[in-house]
Amino acid sequence: MASLVTTFPLLLLFAITTIIVAQDLCLDGDCNNDGEWDTNAWYAQVDGVMGGKSTGSLDFVDDDSTMLFSGKISLDGGGFSSVRRSFLGRIIDLTPYAGIVITMESQSFESSEDDDVPLAMHLQFGDSTPQRWRFAAAFTIPLSSSEDDGDGTTSVFIPLENFDRGSRTGFVCQNGCALDATKVNSMDLYVLFQEGNFRVKIQSITAVEEAVSFSSPQISFDSEEEIVNLLTNTISSGAALYGYDYYELCASVYWSSLSTLLESPSTSEGIKGVICAGLLHTTTQKGQKVNSAWTLRHTIDAILEDLQNGSDSREPEFDWLPVGSDALSFADQCRGITSMASDA
Repeated sequence: MASLVTTFPLLLLFAITTIIVAQDLCLDGDCNNDGEWDTNAWYAQVDGVMGGKSTGSLDFVDDDSTMLFSGKISLDGGGFSSVRRSFLGRIIDLTPYAGIVITMESQSFESSEDDDVPLAMHLQFGDSTPQRWRFAAAFTIPLSSSEDDGDGTTSVFIPLENFDRGSRTGFVCQNGCALDATKVNSMDLYVLFQEGNFRVKIQSITAVEEAVSFSSPQISFDSEEEIVNLLTNTISSGAALYGYDYYELCASVYWSSLSTLLESPSTSEGIKGVICAGLLHTTTQKGQKVNSAWTLRHTIDAILEDLQNGSDSREPEFDWLPVGSDALSFADQCRGITSMASDA
């Protein structure tokens, strides 16, 4: 299981290792390296119900300790693939918990591939109230090196208050509906509007009593061109999600790629400073999904300009976004983590 570190108010200036405690609640999976998934409770559902052509396959491997969810997203008439379960008559009260930890296999980054980009997903809860809305929060599966000697396991933390995107049969709630966290009765995982093949391996989903954070896996890049390719592909993926009004997924995939670069030994101190300034600014935009997405997009645009034209050539655009040598003062103020420090 990935290392677990406590979260500090301003983004992970330093980290202290701790362990998920016994009071935490295993929602499903191999939460303590001695369990397995409730395999009979889960099923796959794709966008064919809406005339789409996406595919999705569900399997359980490694003695049922790992969920394998794979398929292909098609934007022809649809755009999603999901796996779902009910809690089979159980009603779960999540209010004692700070949020959810998902432990999973990271995505392998292949330097020879031009289309590598982290995969953004929704974790979604339903409740037993008559409203029938389900409430989703975003997370992104981070990239890791294909040459990593470890098992590729990583984790993300999702604050409970982030489950605020209410939807039902494709319609988004617009009148202030909210998850009743005292009456949770179902759980879903979604891949949405990211065209092409996907393969997701999840070890566990756990409700945790305390907010936590996890360092992004380290990747070494062979050239600045590889960094440019990653950021360009990240923009393409994030902009498409933004265009479908999934602002939280857009921000999540932007954050993930920037955190990967922040943890990389290949990234210059000046670029790390620009990244850190952008990530820190999103912590001032609590609950502002659109603004957070644009903050991270402006950060990526600044990095691309610095890499392609030199940092001294970029004109100041925002008071929070440093230019030239000013970025160096931010370089050691944060570390890359796998999920957003604010609830964007």
